[in-house]
Amino acid sequence: MSPALRFLILTLLGGWVAWQAFALCRPLTPWRPPAMNVAESPPETLASAALALPDLAVIWERDLHQPVVDPPKVAKPKRKPPPPPSVRLIGTVIEAERAFGIFEERGTVQIKAIGESIGDYQIILVERGRAVIKAGDREVEIHVPWHERLGDGP
Repeated sequence: MSPALRFLILTLLGGWVAWQAFALCRPLTPWRPPAMNVAESPPETLASAALALPDLAVIWERDLHQPVVDPPKVAKPKRKPPPPPSVRLIGTVIEAERAFGIFEERGTVQIKAIGESIGDYQIILVERGRAVIKAGDREVEIHVPWHERLGDGP
């Protein structure tokens, strides 16, 4: 057997023996902190040493994944208002209980009632000769182009 191998085996064996000796010599009772003599300590020291439950609640409820510093505030880009509607009002149909608008969008004629949508817009109101459509916060009133020339009619 080579001297290097013999030295390695003896070193490992010696470490194992030392570890077993330490395990036998250690005390069988677990370690406890030394007792504090309450009679010798002033009450202010005891009160400051103990944490109150509300103090711990603040720590417990804190989100530990939040960044240490607040991120810089980035100005939100202003939303562009939607482009002028590509919807034209061709006519209106008014009945006793409901109203319809005849709309043209991109060359297609559609008949829509209040509450339905056409393109990006929702139809809010249909009256004789006019309609109000809404996209987001923007309301647009559109008119039948030839309605003013007809007058009030029957």
